[in-house]
Amino acid sequence: MNRGVWGRAPRARGVVVLSGHEDWVRSVTFSPDSSLLLTSSGDRKAKVWNASTGECLCTFARHTGRVNSAAFSPDRSHVVTSS
Repeated sequence: MNRGVWGRAPRARGVVVLSGHEDWVRSVTFSPDSSLLLTSSGDRKAKVWNASTGECLCTFARHTGRVNSAAFSPDRSHVVTSS
């Protein structure tokens, strides 16, 4: 499934496409400095992405059910997920 990162309105356009989840994306959040994105999905995975390039940097794939939400810690050193 593809998801996009959009620019600011009024001339918003897709600037980055995130490809890699195999089911619906349940949540997306920016890191505190906006350099990373964190997604959670029904495919039982959470992923960290480079917000500028769309490159997947890390996949958390040990969940036993769909991942409903995920968040960065304020200093970006940890990720928390709920499944």
